[in-house]
Amino acid sequence: MNVAFGLLSSYQNQGALADNVLIGLGTNGPFSMGDLDRLMNQVGKKRHVFWINTHVPTRQWQDQVNSLLDQAQKHYDNLTVINWYRYSKNHPNWFYQDKTHPTPKGSKYYSAYIVKTIVKHAKF
Repeated sequence: MNVAFGLLSSYQNQGALADNVLIGLGTNGPFSMGDLDRLMNQVGKKRHVFWINTHVPTRQWQDQVNSLLDQAQKHYDNLTVINWYRYSKNHPNWFYQDKTHPTPKGSKYYSAYIVKTIVKHAKF
């Protein structure tokens, strides 16, 4: 999460932070609502955040991260959770043996689903 704060600051300082922000955090470990709140505050209310939830069934924090994102989406009008977990959970052939990283076929579905969700909800 600390890397995300640094990247956001860097983009903001360069004037390069777009109106729509895509975030994919949580696969490598959980974070707190406080961290999420801090990140959302840093992004600001004028930007729309798209946050990809996690598909990491071999790790105990998958449900914790996804639940936290669901709660946050109810609180922040400018947050859309891209529910990769729900979309992909019945497609084990989209993942390598680690059940987390998408195969080339899975990557096509991953990227297409992200694009479809952003186009549907993006701020233009």
